[in-house]
Amino acid sequence: TSSVLSAIFNKGHIRIAQSSGNMEDSSFVDVNFVLRDTKASGGDIRIMAWSPEKDLLAAALADNSVILNRLSWQRIWTVAPQDSAIGDLCWRPDGRVLAVGRCDGGVSLHDVEKGDTLHSFSVNSKVTYMNWIQVDLTDQEMPIKIKANENILPPLPIIEESDANVEQEDVIMRNMVTVQCHSGSPNALSMLLIGDECGYVHLWLSSVLHVFSIHLSGAAPTDTPTPVHYATISHDLKNIVVVYQVGSHLNLKIVSVDLVAQRIQELQHLGRSFSHISSHLKYVNAVITAMYQAWEDVLQLMESKMATYAEKLSPDVTIGDEFLMLLASGEASADLKEFLVEELTSNGLRKLGLSLKHSYDKVHGFASSHMMRGIQGLQYHLCELVGMATWYERFGVLGLNKPSVEAALKILGAFSAKNFELLTVIDTSLKGIEVFFKWLWVVIFKLSNEKKAPPVLSETPSPKSLCLLMDFLQSKFTKREKHSFNFEVVGQYFQDENLQTTQQVDQVGLGDLLKEIGIEETVLMDQDLSLVQLFKKLFTSIDSAFTTVSDKISSGCSYVVEWSQGFSSDPQNLRQLTGGFTINKDHFIYFPKDNSTTTVVNVHLDSKTVEIGFFTMTAIMPPAEGQVLSMKVYSSEYITAAVYCDSEGRERQTTLAQLSTATIGSIPFTSLPSTVMEDIEDVSQGLSQIYKLEGFSPSLMAVSGPRRLACVVSKSSKVVKLFDVEAEPGEDIED
Repeated sequence: TSSVLSAIFNKGHIRIAQSSGNMEDSSFVDVNFVLRDTKASGGDIRIMAWSPEKDLLAAALADNSVILNRLSWQRIWTVAPQDSAIGDLCWRPDGRVLAVGRCDGGVSLHDVEKGDTLHSFSVNSKVTYMNWIQVDLTDQEMPIKIKANENILPPLPIIEESDANVEQEDVIMRNMVTVQCHSGSPNALSMLLIGDECGYVHLWLSSVLHVFSIHLSGAAPTDTPTPVHYATISHDLKNIVVVYQVGSHLNLKIVSVDLVAQRIQELQHLGRSFSHISSHLKYVNAVITAMYQAWEDVLQLMESKMATYAEKLSPDVTIGDEFLMLLASGEASADLKEFLVEELTSNGLRKLGLSLKHSYDKVHGFASSHMMRGIQGLQYHLCELVGMATWYERFGVLGLNKPSVEAALKILGAFSAKNFELLTVIDTSLKGIEVFFKWLWVVIFKLSNEKKAPPVLSETPSPKSLCLLMDFLQSKFTKREKHSFNFEVVGQYFQDENLQTTQQVDQVGLGDLLKEIGIEETVLMDQDLSLVQLFKKLFTSIDSAFTTVSDKISSGCSYVVEWSQGFSSDPQNLRQLTGGFTINKDHFIYFPKDNSTTTVVNVHLDSKTVEIGFFTMTAIMPPAEGQVLSMKVYSSEYITAAVYCDSEGRERQTTLAQLSTATIGSIPFTSLPSTVMEDIEDVSQGLSQIYKLEGFSPSLMAVSGPRRLACVVSKSSKVVKLFDVEAEPGEDIED
């Protein structure tokens, strides 16, 4: 006879009796859901995810912010609200990184310690699902040796925060921060699967290398939303299994990704290479930002003073005319004298000159040290990538194209040349600025009739200094426009626009410098391009070199099995009702058929065959008299279910219960493509640890088997209940 499940409610707890119908023979088992605490939520919670390694809960709020709380509900950090809402949260399996997917397609990876952004990228549309998987490659033959590249290159100089107000996202590579984008073991490979609202599923390797993007319909995307609700990859990496929605139907599809399985070690190596290159690009970008900020404030001050003076001049007089007349005759016009003595002043000019020289020195230091180290690192890793692209049997078959990598390396040479040009401009400008400010300071001193002469007044300007001063005045103030002056030429290199003036460089010195960092060949591109414009070209060229890999793998994917099921009622929250688990080599995926019935798909990944079954839980939810609110995978052995019951003769209530995955795996299944027999199996015998939520209507639930924890959010989102699961019998219900 079938087992009968009887429940006796007592102060929120339930004792479970399994028998063959005789209650006197029942053996009762203490339940183990223990309410730890009830807290004010602190915000309108929409999504939750427990850390797999610590008692930490990440939550996405309605204001588009992300918070991380301890089990005590103490706030650790907050990611500030953004314009785009949050689509999903997902932890890396080692618990060190949290992925945040947003409705604009943006994905950001955050460090668990402070919430800092480590890396960011984007997908086609709204992120609807993320699954971070770790693959152990220990048992696989490793034909390619992974070198510890970070031990070959010298460490990159630290960009001190006091040197520039650089956003934390750009302060990468303190000690090769790229390791934060990897799992700890060299044989552990992390794979981030992302599903979006347009029916695409994407794979990112080591969270940085884009491996493929597959559109599940096999056709061009349409305006009809086709959100992905579940995705996983098989243990042998040959197939991905996806559940996605089209209208009132849930579709299941198995997609063959054989090339990923066949070349997983090559992809691992490409992922590490891309991670190093990406981190160096971010470092170089941070250096450019630091250089920009080093000169910006002083430049604006000098430019504003010059602009104020220019406003006072008559239309037929320029600033250049005024200064050249002063140099030639020693006499200043009334307007110029007032500007120099009253506006600039001798002390003000001296401080301004020292500040400008200090800024130039900082920019020079960044360009000669930090930038050159970043370029050297990029050159090393790009040359390594050229070598991989040459090995067609392993990397060429993945789409890695040698000419495209070599093109990126040549643009890096052009970028290096532009950085060398900037150093030349700084050296030249500093000489002219020093002579100009020294001369102007002497002029102001004489015009102000100071009695105590500064030491420089006793110095007679050399012919060389006079020629340098004349060249400086002519180059900075020669245009015949009232407000046209080009006092400062360094800052133009940090703008995303063509240079206004260019500088001839020592080609011999440039060649020696490039050879010193390992660049044998360079391309002299349009000389009018700024440093920022060339950096964008470099970024685009490197991105194009890796895009060929994702394009090749995406085009090689094929659909193996597809099955569709309509649901008789529209589920309110498919996120809470869809999931999957593995028993041996079979993968089981569950999703709702209607309010009280769940569909289970048994995917035999080895044979690529599919079986369909259905179940309900009558002991806690009689048919047609209740609703499954949430079903979340707790561990490989249990699913945690939250069920609302509204049956006649029973009190309206929500119940938490653990459902054995083994019980689900043993229900009757129908093999496709046979006609599916919709026999619904009662799995009440697999229920345990049942807890009655009195006077509490939940909307969300998050569970963690590794941490043995559960969190339930009220329907109003104002209250959360925290539970210890599998707690020792007899523990207090509430702290």
